[in-house]
Amino acid sequence: MLQPGRRPRHGFTALVILFAGLLSGCGDETPPDTTPPPPPPDLISRETFVETYVELRFAALDRGMQEPALEDRDAVLERMGVEGEQLFDFIEFYGPYVDFMRELWDEIEATVDRGRPSDRPTPEPATSG
Repeated sequence: MLQPGRRPRHGFTALVILFAGLLSGCGDETPPDTTPPPPPPDLISRETFVETYVELRFAALDRGMQEPALEDRDAVLERMGVEGEQLFDFIEFYGPYVDFMRELWDEIEATVDRGRPSDRPTPEPATSG
């Protein structure tokens, strides 16, 4: 249970950073701190990833949870026009680039910490049924 005024820890974020760190230690072809190469054309943009992940975090925080409920997750992904697999593809591609990933998660965390913009009301939670 969350205490009033406290946000849940970014459990998924920590897991993804750990995953990125593990990827950076695999293989010899990609030094972990170099600039990423141009992404493949089917990879979502950094902006799309950030916006989608921030919306997923808000969906979880709106319910006082660390992860969004499945129906909320699906609603966010549909609203953003993104599939879950695209998020994982993005992480897999950029995971070995530690500096890039660190900056990415810092941006996401700062955006979430600033809160939902006042011109974007909280969406109604998805209902199952």
